[in-house]
Parts: sequence; C-alpha cells; structure tokens
Amino acid sequence: MGGTAAVIPALLPALAARYEGEIEGVLPAVPALFTGLVIGIVAGGWLGRRADRDLLVSIASGVQAAGLIIIAAAPGPPALLIGAAISGAGFGLAEVVGTASARRASESGSPKLLTRLMAGLAASAMVTPVVVLIATEWGWPGAAAIVVALVHLASVPYRRAAPARDNPFEPTVLHDPLTRVAATVTGRKGGLVLLAAAVFCYVGAETILAGWSAAAVVATTSAPASIAALGTSAFWLLMVAGRMLGARILTRPGAALPLLVVASVVMFGALLVTTTVDDEGGIPVLVAVALAVLAAAPCYGILLGLAVDQVDAERAAPVASVVITVGAVGGAALPAIASFASCLPSEQGELLTRKNRANE
Repeated sequence: MGGTAAVIPALLPALAARYEGEIEGVLPAVPALFTGLVIGIVAGGWLGRRADRDLLVSIASGVQAAGLIIIAAAPGPPALLIGAAISGAGFGLAEVVGTASARRASESGSPKLLTRLMAGLAASAMVTPVVVLIATEWGWPGAAAIVVALVHLASVPYRRAAPARDNPFEPTVLHDPLTRVAATVTGRKGGLVLLAAAVFCYVGAETILAGWSAAAVVATTSAPASIAALGTSAFWLLMVAGRMLGARILTRPGAALPLLVVASVVMFGALLVTTTVDDEGGIPVLVAVALAVLAAAPCYGILLGLAVDQVDAERAAPVASVVITVGAVGGAALPAIASFASCLPSEQGELLTRKNRANE
C-alpha cells in the first residue's frame, strides 16, 4: 500500500516530461486514484462480511498490481488515469480489510495500533521515490511502477493471517470525549458523523500534500523531474516521523483527542502561511509545507481508530468502509477543486499577455 500511495505522485513530473506536456496534464491522476479508492472501499465494506479476509488481501494486491502495470505502459494521460483508478480500487479494498483487522486485533484501542501500522506504510512509501529516481535516470520512469507491482504480485498467492481472536476492548461510545460531546448534540450516531466529516476534510488536505509533493519541488525550486521525485520521499519521511511521534503520545490515556486538536491547528496554521508567501517563496514555502505534513501525520489513524472503536469488532468493516469512503470522496473532490483553481491564474495570465501583445 505504501508503494502504491507513493509511486503515482512521485512519477507525475517524469511522466509529464515523457508525454511532452505540462505537469497540470497529469495532476488529475491524483483524484482518479481516489475515485478508484471509493470503489474499492465500497466493495470492501460489502465483501468484508462475506469473504475470507486473506482472499480479500490477495485480491487487493492483484488489483493494485494490475493498475500499476497499466501506468507503466501508459502512452498518455488517459491511460494513466485508468491505471491510477484501478490502483486506487485495490488500495481501498486493502485499507478496509486492514482497518477491520486492526479493530479485531487491538486490545487497547484502535487509534494507537492504526497509527503504528500507518507509520509502517509511510516507511515503505518513503523508499519508493528512490526507485522512481533510479528508473527516471535510466530513461524508463514506468519501471518504478513495475517494481511496486511485482511486490504486490509476490504476495497474492499466500495465506498470511492467523484466525482473528476475540477483542476484549469495548466500544468507546460512552468513554471517548469527542463521542460524548457529539452524542449530547446529535445523538449516539453523532460521533461517527462528526468523525466522518473530519476525515473528509483531512484526507482531502493530505491528498493535496502527498499528490503534489513532487510537483511542489519543481514549482518552487525548478529541480529536474528525477530529483523532484525525492519530494515524495521527503513527504513520507515526515509522515513516518509524525506517526511514530503520535504513536508514542497515544500511549497516554485520553491523549487521542488533544493530539488531534493540536495537530489540526498546527497543520492549518502552516498551510495558511504558504498562502501569504509569493510565488517565489521557495524554501520558506517548502518549510511550511513540511511542518503541515509533520502535524498531519497522526491525524488519520486517530480519526479512523476513533470511528471503528465506536462499534464492536463484527461491525468494524462496514463502519470503516463508510468512514473511509467519505474520506476518499474528500481525497477526490478537494484536489480536483484545487487543480481547477490552480489552472485559473495561469489561464488568466495568458489571456492578459495576449491582450498586451495585441495592444502593442
């Protein structure tokens, strides 16, 4: 999963150069990835109660591999979008199955376990752009997608999980402060609604940070595409650091909600700073973005863990499916809006330039 999440955004600058187009032409691969994610998540919620967990993990790995192979062979942006959507579908299925398994296996609450698991995902994602760098220098960027696809294919034939044990950890409907507040205002299901809304906004923001990590290096430093791929490695390095720090803080009872609030405020403030720096901000912009990524790192595991802890283990898969779906919609919608908005200034500037030339 970490390889899939990292290889697509890391490849975008190199693929844009390969297609002899602008970077804006391949940025829609990010919302396409999350559109596929929605399909995989919905399928995971339905299949999670009807199929063997190991079989679902194998299917998820195979689907991700198929999408990555399509990306490697894509002759242009349309095929790239198709491959990204298929990869996202496999990723979504794997995420639902993994989240439900974490709820069943956790003995002290899901936020801490999921944060640790996602730190491992971030670690594998951190290494992937190095493969992109090597493949780009060799003249075939798509080879990086093939490498990740081979890792997925290697895991398809094997059964990997021991039978899940009963989880003694009780649902936190009456104990979690966030749920108590929401239940007072909106009823028992209010906590899940509030968490789902937070996941929508968070995943959209994280997707922009991750999906544009390599492109941001190009935009702010004019680095070549092969070096820009390391921007995605830097993103995932910060995610590893933030999630490991978050997991350490979460060992303290009742730390989930305060950590979530503080991290969200820091992330918002850092991103706000980037809007006050001009287009040639360069290093200051990258520093502010890095701080935002570091703060954002533990938030998803906390939000998702709090959500599945509201129900018993048997209902974890459908609940995880719903909440992750809402997040995936945010991951598809907010970057698409941002991509559209980012095109407007350049188009307007081009029109102004044409008018000025005509007047001259």
